[in-house]
Amino acid sequence: MASRYTLDTGERLKREKDIEALFRTGKAFSVFPLRFLWRLTPATGPSFPLIAGFTAPKRNFKKATDRNRVKRLMREAWRLQKSELVPLIPEGCQLHIFIICSDHAIPDLLQVQKSIGVAILRLAKLIEPGIQDA
Repeated sequence: MASRYTLDTGERLKREKDIEALFRTGKAFSVFPLRFLWRLTPATGPSFPLIAGFTAPKRNFKKATDRNRVKRLMREAWRLQKSELVPLIPEGCQLHIFIICSDHAIPDLLQVQKSIGVAILRLAKLIEPGIQDA
C-alpha cells in the first residue's frame, strides 16, 4: 500500500511545555538555510512518533506574508520527506523537531527540500546511536 504524505495537526509541535524543553535540552545542527533542533523523548500515550514545529523569525522576515510563505515551504518539504525518518525512531519514543529558517531571503522549494533531505540523513545517523544506548 502506498504511503500517504500528510501532516496532521497531531504531528505539529505546539505545546509550550514541549517547545521549551526542546529549546532547553535539545541538540541542534544547521543545513543552510535551515537550523534543526531535535530531541528524542519518551512517548506519552498513543500519538505520532514524529512531531515537528516550524518558524521563520520576524528579525529575518519583516512581513508576515514572507514568514508565512517560508513556513509553508518548510512544511511542504517536510511533509513529503518525513516518511524516511519514521521507521528509525525507537519504539516507545517520540522525536521532536523544530525547523528554523536562518536565511534573510525567501528560499525556493528545491533549496528547502535539499536541506531537509540532508537533515533527515544526518538525523538518521544521530538517532541510531541513541537506539543502542537505550
